[in-house]
Amino acid sequence: LQFSDRFWSVVAVPNAMRTLQAGFTTIRNVGSDAWNDVGLGQAINEGKTAALLTWCTRLGGMSAGCSSYHLAALTRFGHALGLAFQVIDDILDVTQTSEKLGKTAGKDIAAEKATYPSILGLDASRVEAARLTAEAHRALEIFGDAAKPLRLIADYLLAREY
Repeated sequence: LQFSDRFWSVVAVPNAMRTLQAGFTTIRNVGSDAWNDVGLGQAINEGKTAALLTWCTRLGGMSAGCSSYHLAALTRFGHALGLAFQVIDDILDVTQTSEKLGKTAGKDIAAEKATYPSILGLDASRVEAARLTAEAHRALEIFGDAAKPLRLIADYLLAREY
């Protein structure tokens, strides 16, 4: 690792924590009516689920000594994967049972939260999840076959039923 890489790996975790904290602060500060705004919903998802997966992929890349060019690709991958994960989670919340999910199904509807299915509809949400997964795949093109495990994770998340 070069000095700048070591520096960024030291500051990455605090930056990730600030991003996640901002996302959770936004959630606390908005009323349930605001959840009906798709832009706010996406901003919240970018500040939690997408931020978490983005920083996980970046930290993995930093640990491997990736160049800034490769880190940018991993950032795009993590962001798209995080949003896809959230869309899929929202879909599963309305299509699966609590027993299958291992958590309470339908709790977002009960809380009147704006979810991708409640705003876009179920079919359009499935299309969006597939689009985001394809975006995640495209971000990995520069890695060639070396990124196969990451592609498999993205595909698994898209196809998951719980």
